Amino acid sequence: MKIRQLYAYELRPAAALVMETYSRMEQPYVANPKEIEDFKRYADEDHLWVESCKNKLFLFGAFDDNDQMCAVGAIDAAGAVTLLYAGLNFQHRGLEAEVLREMEERDYNDTHRAAAPLRAAEDAMVVDTSALDFDASREALLALIRERLQ
Repeated sequence: MKIRQLYAYELRPAAALVMETYSRMEQPYVANPKEIEDFKRYADEDHLWVESCKNKLFLFGAFDDNDQMCAVGAIDAAGAVTLLYAGLNFQHRGLEAEVLREMEERDYNDTHRAAAPLRAAEDAMVVDTSALDFDASREALLALIRERLQ
């Protein structure tokens, strides 16, 4: 398996893979309609394209030996995994766990290398949005920006 950045022409099948997996495996268990709407808006092909063009998301795919896309992921500018879905026909292989393990290994190597290790800037502000939906995340960031500008 290889993991690499998605090309523009792969975005449509990647978004379709995410939406198919979400619709079948998660959506039936989500009680909050707004949460479903937020996810669909976030995983929309156009949204993913715009965010990746603005360097706010790094979109990657995992591909099998036949170069078939079997998982899709996104990492935001802060380095948090915001999307990780394996295609339904690949889930039985434990692919999501393997992709996550490889990402964590890569991140560890990047932050512990001898030459120019990857680190947040000394004055960086870290905002944990993992428990917030899209709108709440945006508001938390805007509040922080307003506070810093005053």
